[in-house]
Amino acid sequence: GTLAVTTERNNGRVAIIDLATFTVSAEVAVGGGPSSVAIDGNQALVVNQDTDSVSLIDLSAKTVTKTIAMGRGPRSIAVDAAGGKAYVTNQDVGTISVISLATLSVINTFDLGAEARPQTIQVIPSLNMAVITDPSAGPEGRVWIVNLLLGTTTFVGLHKDRTGGASAVALNGTIAFFASQAARTVTVVPVDLISGGVLPFNTVQIQVGLGPRALAIDLRDNLLLVLNEGSGIITLIDLNTNLVVGTIDVTN
Repeated sequence: GTLAVTTERNNGRVAIIDLATFTVSAEVAVGGGPSSVAIDGNQALVVNQDTDSVSLIDLSAKTVTKTIAMGRGPRSIAVDAAGGKAYVTNQDVGTISVISLATLSVINTFDLGAEARPQTIQVIPSLNMAVITDPSAGPEGRVWIVNLLLGTTTFVGLHKDRTGGASAVALNGTIAFFASQAARTVTVVPVDLISGGVLPFNTVQIQVGLGPRALAIDLRDNLLLVLNEGSGIITLIDLNTNLVVGTIDVTN
């Protein structure tokens, strides 16, 4: 696309960035503590963690067109454009809100249990499956699997070596990547192993920087980008070889 949207958590705004000129074309006020954003066509859906809502932004008019109430502590959002739905993790109450993109309303809620604290969510439309991290669930790194047709849930321990929970997840085709802040690693797992509910002990783990917090896939350059919050370094991983091929220091 030609636009990017990023949250300004402390300001209660999002910035709309023109990717042709790499300049901020507008800032739009949303709810309190915007934490995540997803784009569906000409609209952006912004999760407001502090005010328990999702703001809908018309990207042409650069204005909020609707605000949808969520559960307590919404954290992350994923869009299934083909299926006409968006999914929001409500971290404080252990649920997933399902938004209809046609009616712009909540049409269902999946309950992961009172002890769950879901964080990042990614959707695999071809499998009707959502993959959700739960970094506070314990040292084995609990990952939730949700059947989006049936609403059934299960979980799998990502780190059998008990190196801590996963804070972020990114998908590239049939491969999932999980960032672990405590272990300073990215774990690479085929999606079919996750959906099967049993992971081998020897999953691929890639050593990155201090406190990996966020992941992004760059399909043009065939790279996984890992933002290491503790060091201000972005680690570049080749998607074919799972090897670190470079770093970018964003502190300078």
